[in-house]
Amino acid sequence: MKTEKIQGLLKYIDDRLQTLENEKEDLKEYQKLDKTKRSIEYTMYDNTNKEAIKEKTKLDEQKAELIQKDNNVKTQLHDLSTEILKLDQEKKKLDANIKSLKDDKETLQSEENTMVEEKIKLKLDIDSLNEESNRYSFCFYLGLVSFCLTDRTQTRRQRFQCFLFDHDFYL
Repeated sequence: MKTEKIQGLLKYIDDRLQTLENEKEDLKEYQKLDKTKRSIEYTMYDNTNKEAIKEKTKLDEQKAELIQKDNNVKTQLHDLSTEILKLDQEKKKLDANIKSLKDDKETLQSEENTMVEEKIKLKLDIDSLNEESNRYSFCFYLGLVSFCLTDRTQTRRQRFQCFLFDHDFYL
């Protein structure tokens, strides 16, 4: 019985060793598969991480470009706003100059009209004075002619003719 017990115990130990041996191989296979699985998972994680980093870098570059474009647009907007203000001020100055020039033009036209009226009046006065002067000259001329015709003295007559000639009166 003791031998049977010992043999039973040895058989149990052999079975148990065989089971442990099988489990050991299963464990090695499991560890090998687990290592492969972790390697695949790491590769997938690494690839995903690299893609995410690339995507993030790409998005960061796009963001930087958009920020730069936004800054450029803001700068252009500011520059254009400043230019618009300058042009608006210049327009106001030019409008004021135009108004001033129009006022000056109206004043000058009014002065010109006044001067033209004065010129016409002066011309009429001159024409009137010329007519009057011509009448007096004609009367003077007639008086001289009649005097010369009535005066028979040759020297006096010649003097009057010289006087008339000198003053553009022609007999």
